[in-house]
Amino acid sequence: MAVKLLALYLSSPSNKESAISSLKDWLADPAIANNSTLRLIAITVFMHEEDYNRRFRLSSDPEIRPLVERDSKSLQCLIVDWINKLIANMWPYLDKGICKMVKTISKPIIAEQIPKYKIQSVYFEVLSLGSLPPTLQGMKVLMTDEKELIIEPLLKWAINPNIIVAAKAFASRTIIQVVDLQVFASPRITLKPLVPLFPCFANIYVSLMENVCFDGTPLLQL
Repeated sequence: MAVKLLALYLSSPSNKESAISSLKDWLADPAIANNSTLRLIAITVFMHEEDYNRRFRLSSDPEIRPLVERDSKSLQCLIVDWINKLIANMWPYLDKGICKMVKTISKPIIAEQIPKYKIQSVYFEVLSLGSLPPTLQGMKVLMTDEKELIIEPLLKWAINPNIIVAAKAFASRTIIQVVDLQVFASPRITLKPLVPLFPCFANIYVSLMENVCFDGTPLLQL
């Protein structure tokens, strides 16, 4: 519900007041006030509203502060668990957005390449990444002397996708379906420079520490 509330808040200026009112009501409810996803959404909204008093009260709650007293390994595990829960809650919306972006980006690339191979058309009949979100197995957060933050997550993704690609050539139609795909990746995410305004960084850079490993089962139908 908190993720939907953020989407409502960002969708239109006319929705902001009702979204903020609902958010304040939820934060006043002791049964859900400490929900990590709700608190993250609240911090994001209050930063947008430049309500820094509420934003800092949420981020400096006494129940959160003791985490810094734990050893770094335990803290990393706690951070990863929290992020995994957030990704799981957002995944139905991320799946649709990612698939739409893949179709948009791939369409002109495919249109440019297929004439070389005398193929009439290549298109996605079905494209869904499935119900299982990617999970982080670990994370390193590195601070440097520069105004930047470096994050190195270890990503593991066991996917149950529904991906069907169809190709037409020489009056025949070929279908490739991808099932049971697993992805392992170790990206490095650099946020720099860090700035005092939300979202607190100006640029984001992504590189790979190692080659991405894919393990899946493609099915070919002629």
